[in-house]
Amino acid sequence: MNVQWYCKKHGVHYPPCYVCETERLRRENEHLRAEIDRLKRGGWISLKDQNPQNGQNVWICYEIDGRRDTAESRYVNGGFIGFWGANVTHWMPLPEPPKEG
Repeated sequence: MNVQWYCKKHGVHYPPCYVCETERLRRENEHLRAEIDRLKRGGWISLKDQNPQNGQNVWICYEIDGRRDTAESRYVNGGFIGFWGANVTHWMPLPEPPKEG
């Protein structure tokens, strides 16, 4: 028995609707390309491009008095705890903790 569905959005019999599948693959491709670009940069994300989620612990790159350094901080309400006067330029997510104790 050959079961066929009908995509109401695009008027196509499927599985899968080739239009929906093409759109899904295009979105996935864009996401993967952005992730590859981020990894090529060493994982750092510019604050000009994206902010961390509120409450997220991250690794930051900051400048104070012409000196550049890195540290761990938490992003809260548009700023980084302990670095209110610093010029934070980039951040990256912290790695997941080890699975084994």
